[in-house]
Amino acid sequence: MKKFAMLLFAVTMAFTSYAHGDKPSNSNLLELRDEITDMIGHPRMDESNAEARVTLHFTVNAKNQVVVLTTNNEEFDEYIKDRLNYQELEKSTATINEKYTLPLIIRKG
Repeated sequence: MKKFAMLLFAVTMAFTSYAHGDKPSNSNLLELRDEITDMIGHPRMDESNAEARVTLHFTVNAKNQVVVLTTNNEEFDEYIKDRLNYQELEKSTATINEKYTLPLIIRKG
């Protein structure tokens, strides 16, 4: 049976934002991170890859939808964009038009 890669997220630095003004609380950031990771799911990985690092840059629009700005990994770029772009956040309350950076580590399961 083929092994599916398990998506493990590690926040290597702090879950950061770059917008001006008030910063969201840590509990809101954790809630947002959890919802984003649930939306991404578990991608399949090439057998030769043991680990992949992806930095996700995104924002949230006025309709509370995730808008992926960029990723730094071509292998997972399309997968992440397909899973996240314009998907409505249900649980978390993100600051509208704030830029978020989420470092991800994807490990072979």
